[in-house]
Amino acid sequence: MSAGQLRSLQYRFHALEETRRALYQNPGWAQSPQFSEVNRSLRQMGLPLPKQPGAAASRQEKETFRQNLDDLLYRESQVLGQIIQKKPRPKTPAKLLVPSLEKLLKNQLASAKKEGEMFLQKSPVFSWGTPHYDEIRVQPWAIGQNPKDPRYISPEIMHRISQHAQLPMQDFFAAILQEEQLSPRQKQTLISAIYQASDLLTYPFVQIYTSVFKTIPSLSFDAAVVPGDETRALQQYAIALQKVLLTKLQQKGFWSEADFEAFAEASVYLPPQKARAVLGAVTYLEPSSARWLLDTPLEDPASQKILAQIKLYRQKKDAIWPDGEIRPKFSAGINFARLRQMRLKALQARAALLQERYEKLVSHFMLISETCLNSLKSIESGKDLSQQFSDDALSQYISLSSSKTRAQHLIELTYHQMQLLQKELGKYQRP
Repeated sequence: MSAGQLRSLQYRFHALEETRRALYQNPGWAQSPQFSEVNRSLRQMGLPLPKQPGAAASRQEKETFRQNLDDLLYRESQVLGQIIQKKPRPKTPAKLLVPSLEKLLKNQLASAKKEGEMFLQKSPVFSWGTPHYDEIRVQPWAIGQNPKDPRYISPEIMHRISQHAQLPMQDFFAAILQEEQLSPRQKQTLISAIYQASDLLTYPFVQIYTSVFKTIPSLSFDAAVVPGDETRALQQYAIALQKVLLTKLQQKGFWSEADFEAFAEASVYLPPQKARAVLGAVTYLEPSSARWLLDTPLEDPASQKILAQIKLYRQKKDAIWPDGEIRPKFSAGINFARLRQMRLKALQARAALLQERYEKLVSHFMLISETCLNSLKSIESGKDLSQQFSDDALSQYISLSSSKTRAQHLIELTYHQMQLLQKELGKYQRP
């Protein structure tokens, strides 16, 4: 082979490997409109690619296409690797080529929620995404059409609740819990619905929607897409209720029998280990310790210190309180205000790093996008040149397109991490 022929095969090998990497990181790319041009370019290079299924194709047809595509690319990489003495990446297990439909949903929302205000100016009912694949529909939330239904919430109460939508999430929950005309079941259902919508649409989106349309947004998906985790939504209800009761205990110094029952009942929605820790803290220590455990992972050093104190007082309770009445509560000996501030600074530093990474990734993505566009122009302008030039240009375009997809995937992952961190920051930015 001449040097030019060897270089062409190296370009081709790199293009195939980049495509395989992109499919591994984001299998759903194979169904996106962005892949159509790559698909066409691979065909122009002589690869007998399977036909790309349309948006209305079944889930099985799409999974079969991805598997056949990956098999073909791997075999071609193996052959080229033997010629140019390069080893292709290992074959991707079939189960990893099935995209997480929940992840597809989140990715779709990540791009669509930026246009949320535009949607909200038009109608409370709208949708985005690819029909029969990752389409998401948003409409007003409705629980109970019949006033006799125990889940029914009247428009008047819903309108009053919506006036608190601009508060931070936990404060919004607290306002709902203090609404006297709602039953415990209604409060639980409402808070769970808000949290599930916020988990997918983000809380700021829910705030805007609720403020504008005086109701909570609800989401519906294509049949194959899994909705939000109801368990986590109920945990948020439990945390909100227990925080309201802890504030009452701090302010009044005592609970009624109903307060005790409500606190204990809410514990069933928390993970067992966390529920036991919080109940132990409220039994033996001041309410601030229980609040810390609700907000902070049990693995945190301060949480571990609190758990050690709970264990100690539980073992000595008969000697400390011989009559069985556990009063007064002990102090955890922790400056919670200072700890919260220290944790807030650490979270803010992490947020700043993620923001910097996000901006660099976006800049890198824009650069690749521009280079990819120039590569397409080069292919068009070089049609009358040699076959080797055309093959090299196609290989470079495929490599760039695949790198662009990978960069976009990293952007979405980083953005998701930033969203989770903002939720965590929200716990420590309030007094």
